[in-house]
Amino acid sequence: MTTAVILLIGATLRIYQFIFNRPLWLDEAMLAVNVIDRSYIDLLEPLDARQNAPILFLFLVRTSINLFGPNEYALRLPTLVFGLISLWLFYLVSKKYNSPRAVPYALLLFAISNSLVYYSSEFKQYSIDVSVTLFIYILALKLYEKKISYPWAFLYGFVGALSLWLSFPAIFVLASVGFSLILCSLLERKKIYFIKYGIIAFLILISFLLIFYLVINNSLGSDGQLAAWARKGFFAPNPLNSSPKDTLRWYLDTFKNIFINPGSLGVYGLSWVLFICGCTQKIVQQKRFQVFVLVLPIVLALIASILQKYTFTTSSSLDYISRGRSLLFIVPSLLLLVAEGVDYLKKRVHKFVYIVIVFVLFLNPVLIGLKNLKDPIVGENIRPVIEYIADKSKSNDKVYLFYRTKHQFNYYQRRFQNSKNLETIRGVAGKNSFVQDIENLRGNSRVWFLFSYTLERSLKDKEFTLDYIQSLECSLELDRLEKKGASTYLYDLSRC
Repeated sequence: MTTAVILLIGATLRIYQFIFNRPLWLDEAMLAVNVIDRSYIDLLEPLDARQNAPILFLFLVRTSINLFGPNEYALRLPTLVFGLISLWLFYLVSKKYNSPRAVPYALLLFAISNSLVYYSSEFKQYSIDVSVTLFIYILALKLYEKKISYPWAFLYGFVGALSLWLSFPAIFVLASVGFSLILCSLLERKKIYFIKYGIIAFLILISFLLIFYLVINNSLGSDGQLAAWARKGFFAPNPLNSSPKDTLRWYLDTFKNIFINPGSLGVYGLSWVLFICGCTQKIVQQKRFQVFVLVLPIVLALIASILQKYTFTTSSSLDYISRGRSLLFIVPSLLLLVAEGVDYLKKRVHKFVYIVIVFVLFLNPVLIGLKNLKDPIVGENIRPVIEYIADKSKSNDKVYLFYRTKHQFNYYQRRFQNSKNLETIRGVAGKNSFVQDIENLRGNSRVWFLFSYTLERSLKDKEFTLDYIQSLECSLELDRLEKKGASTYLYDLSRC
């Protein structure tokens, strides 16, 4: 009964956020335009706007669009489905990896996790990463506990190879399973099935190399993108060639914050203690394989980040978006071991202390869940703003697209398109560019300025642009609409 209630709570939170149907934000819009404009075959080509996503995920979205049209619901449906599936998968994993008393704690943390709820209704692949990770965890125990035949080895290899086409970080999880099998076999002096394990590894490796060539290498090949990620601190510093002080600070901050973003746990100090206690209990119970499988993906992702092949960050430039999205796949590991830590302390601390620990652990996730039920997450509320422009505009109006709005406008103008001949001017970031754009618009009687400004820098750029327009004595404001994170202003510049 308890399990059913928790699963229902988790499903309700995810479906509610999905039904709310927030407008696409910049990253979603960039990916959406790519998928909508391409056939299945075209999706095998590198995506525009520096986007990348697993090919099977793109195929699922393309199918959803074919069935339901190019709306937000269709775009986000695959991630919602996998988000709901992950609830059941996590329950199955928790029953195998957790002690019985820890299962309800783990499941409830997973069900109400703000990060997991949010990404179950976002048009990105991160929710699928979680489901694939959980499925691999289930297969891992079967490989460890049972002697497999050659047909099963081929089947496991095929499933592992297929998982990479749904989830990029699945390679870290699959590699962790392989290392764990070999390491535990050596420690426990068990027979290592080299040929069968080799078959599985070979199929996975071939799949990974193919995906790396088709997709991943294209996204990593941009020096500009790598430099931008490095500048923002998205890569782990290399201890061998970085300042010891800065390196230590980065690792301490990251592993402190990882329980908050993407872990969605409020008190990182308590979470760290519980995590270590959970690992300790596993080791005491002689369940080293489970510890290796749960912890090694974090280590491998960190190594890949040091090599600048994978982003390992708990930060985000947008406050309303759950941070650390590239690390969302490790959230199940964190929650499983934290819940195990709760059980570990139950017989080792006073009952009152235990109650306080449980209360503090769940306080923040519960409060955030209730807040999001009352006020669902929305960031760049740009859809009604673009609809307003489409409704109020006249033929031959001009629309100036702030540099963060062009992809969203490109997506939504299809829905609100009409017979009006609206000319769009795409802005470029930089104050000199804003001034030059406005100077070029002098003499036009109706110019719509469309802004999106969830970033602090974007808000300042918007304010600078409007201040400059208003400083022109010849400018006249005719209309405006302001929403959370987005706005538009209609100006008459004909006297300029």
